[in-house]
Amino acid sequence: MLSIKEKNQCQMMKLTNYKNRMLARAQLLKSHPKRGGSHLDRFGEN
Repeated sequence: MLSIKEKNQCQMMKLTNYKNRMLARAQLLKSHPKRGGSHLDRFGEN
């Protein structure tokens, strides 16, 4: 069984990864505003 501290760390890692992905996606959208969002949307869901 994971301790509470370990569980919290796992949640934080997931949250950080999610935030980083959203930031990366925002960067992509900013740098390529003319290209449609379909491939970016797929990227955001992975």
